[in-house]
Amino acid sequence: MLFQDEQLRIAVVWTEVSGYLSACLRHLYSHHQIDLLVISNLANRKADSRRPFSESLFDWIPQYHIVKGRNPISRVSTIRQHLKAFEPHVLVMAFQWRYPECYVVASDANRLGTLTVGTMDNPWRGNVSQHCAALIRNALNFFAFDAIWVPGERTAQYARRLFGSETSILRGLYSADTAAFEPAWLRRRNSEMSQGGFVFTGRLVPEKGIQELAVAYEIYRRQATNPWPLTIIGEGPEATRLRGMAGVRMLGFLQVEDIVEELAGAKAFVLPSQFEPWAVAIHEATVAGLPIICSDACGAAVELVQDGFNGFVFPAGDARALSRCLYLMSTADDPRSIFGENSRALSDRYSPALWANTLMRFAKDRLSVTGK
Repeated sequence: MLFQDEQLRIAVVWTEVSGYLSACLRHLYSHHQIDLLVISNLANRKADSRRPFSESLFDWIPQYHIVKGRNPISRVSTIRQHLKAFEPHVLVMAFQWRYPECYVVASDANRLGTLTVGTMDNPWRGNVSQHCAALIRNALNFFAFDAIWVPGERTAQYARRLFGSETSILRGLYSADTAAFEPAWLRRRNSEMSQGGFVFTGRLVPEKGIQELAVAYEIYRRQATNPWPLTIIGEGPEATRLRGMAGVRMLGFLQVEDIVEELAGAKAFVLPSQFEPWAVAIHEATVAGLPIICSDACGAAVELVQDGFNGFVFPAGDARALSRCLYLMSTADDPRSIFGENSRALSDRYSPALWANTLMRFAKDRLSVTGK
């Protein structure tokens, strides 16, 4: 139970703190009376997959610790020390099944009576491994959360099967840094249609559908009279599939302000992922007022893309279907301004303010009722 004059202490344990998570945390800290501890457990992510975010995104966080080292016992010890010194009322953690520190930290929180919010973005696919995971978790009940925070409905379906009806489900886990991407929308709204074309942002890895994008774009360029160029923002081993292709512009990894500049000059956003639990990049593009072309594997497509309303959704892995979407977008009777306005409207479903309010509303309600 919180005393009336006691400040709420919230600890966040996350694999890699991104720019968009930083924006959500900043709103939480600046608009609510809390004390904040953030632990970034970067050792879980391979060095070649870490994104070189500008450190200025995180220098405002009052207590920010990066846990390094490959030894899981050492990682657990360091995380526990930080949490013990902070004594959080609320723990928000990115739970990952394959990392032992997640189980230890969750168990510690249960034992100490800390209000614990686990986060997950795995969508329900109904495969054998997911059915087995649900059976094992419910049979053993080896840890529990007061709530599971998910990005959208596909993950909520899995969370219900894993943790049962007694665990609260919170939605809106991910949000773009809306304040950062809104200038792109203002520029697009107040200027003539840009001379740009399609834009992709993300890691250049197989699961992002880079092979399908390369094939589809080549087909599209053969069919279109005045094909749009394709701008690629990101790095990764699949870059070789696109480098040197006619009409393709490779920019590598960019910081947020440079991505915003590119989105402001683009005509449509494309994300052909084969596997994508959510895709904050789709939210960023809708905030920027861009029409969207994405695969049905993107979790965000359920909430943020309506086929024929603000873009097109195609079956993941189908390069010919993607090429048709590219052609339709570039040859239609200028639906882009309408699609863009519709994208912008859908983007309001998520924001750092809503993210912070969701957590605070749950924390205040549960702490006042349960007396934790």
